[in-house]
Amino acid sequence: MGEGKGKKGQAASTVSFEDAMKQLEDAVRKLEEGALDLEDSLQVFEEGIQWSRQCHHRLAEAERKVEMLLRTDKEELTQVAFDLDDEGGEG
Repeated sequence: MGEGKGKKGQAASTVSFEDAMKQLEDAVRKLEEGALDLEDSLQVFEEGIQWSRQCHHRLAEAERKVEMLLRTDKEELTQVAFDLDDEGGEG
């Protein structure tokens, strides 16, 4: 894949969370099928890792925005628990 680009040549940093998640799911599906040779498997795995990092980055950005929105007038942050590691199933 190289330099964080997807199938359509779009840089990973410019795609939405949903698109990055679809790319990650596609990579996982390909690996689970087991039909790829070693080199292709490694390439798809690398792409999957990059999409996973992109998804995590987008979620972290969203968490920071939510935290900013939850600040009270006294600039005290209302704590909200986010569990990014347990996404309820498919993760």
